[in-house]
Amino acid sequence: MVLAVNVQTSNLDLPTLSLVAVCIAGLLGVFLIIDWMQQRNVRALAWWGSAYLIGASGMALASMPTPLIELPPVVPGALIFLACGMVWNGVRLFQGRRVLPAATFIGAALWLGIGQIPGVLENGNGQIVGALIVPVYTFFIAFELWRERRRTRYSRAAAVVVPCLHAGIFLVPLAMHALLPADHNAAWLTVFTLETIIYAVGTAFIVMVSRCNARGD
Repeated sequence: MVLAVNVQTSNLDLPTLSLVAVCIAGLLGVFLIIDWMQQRNVRALAWWGSAYLIGASGMALASMPTPLIELPPVVPGALIFLACGMVWNGVRLFQGRRVLPAATFIGAALWLGIGQIPGVLENGNGQIVGALIVPVYTFFIAFELWRERRRTRYSRAAAVVVPCLHAGIFLVPLAMHALLPADHNAAWLTVFTLETIIYAVGTAFIVMVSRCNARGD
């Protein structure tokens, strides 16, 4: 006797998740900007808040089914990579290190340059390029957090885990592109969007905890 069990799974709606991610990133950006306006001496808050708002704009443009204005298709990705560079420099600024302007824009510039080559970002190749750019920035962010000497080794390690996991998630498309058929992309995008929401909240939490530790709160 064969027992057939029909399990109906509720698929998470990707557009809805994308909207939630955009709203959370935008809200966190506004929160950090307001915090900076109350403490103008902590310029890193302005960098982080602006990065969240720019990243939210990029995600909104990328997930919008009918764009309000016609923009080149590489613009959303460029905004997201610019946000990554700003977060990295915000971490450096918070640690008392100088800002690297070229490093802020290099990811976005690379994306825009590659986008000018016909066919390079088509057929899922754009995900592969993005999966290479974002982890580089994220690992640098993790490195800056690890160099923080005002906290214990345990607390530094805990702060590094979040960006490292985010970078690892971004590297998954490389393996999927090589090993799995293309129809798995939709499921992967859903997982990625959920992880992005968690990362946005987790990073903002790390920012605020780091600031409180620096003030001795």
